[in-house]
Amino acid sequence: MPKKENYGAQPPIEILRQLIDQGGWYDRKDPKHPFRNIVDTMLVTAMGTPGGGRSFITPRFQRHFNIIAFATFDENTMNSIFRSILKWYFRTNGFSPDVAGMEQKIVTATMKVYEQIQADLKPTPMKTHYTFNLRDFSKVICGMCMATKKEL
Repeated sequence: MPKKENYGAQPPIEILRQLIDQGGWYDRKDPKHPFRNIVDTMLVTAMGTPGGGRSFITPRFQRHFNIIAFATFDENTMNSIFRSILKWYFRTNGFSPDVAGMEQKIVTATMKVYEQIQADLKPTPMKTHYTFNLRDFSKVICGMCMATKKEL
């Protein structure tokens, strides 16, 4: 995020806000046509919660968007979702009952690693790439499915 000015404004954000509010922005170098209308555009944004190198955006800019937030899943919900996925995968691909019965252990082990990573590898301004979410958990489970499919 750009550095805030004395009054809390962030110039790149303010340019985007002006685009939404007024439909364009001013070009000081063109005296004949100082206002540039921007047409047929759509602004789609996404952001994470502030912290770990991410900062707040101004309420002046935020008022233009519909805010959708997703609560994190608890351990039981994640367990249930990913066990169901693995159970279905093992059943539809003809795995033996010994292998098919391992879905609980696989999900539990993945959950423990995921929780440990989230506890130990917090994002910092120097290491903003340390953000782990449900997609990473899903990649482990789906990766195991793809690895077993190659062996069949």
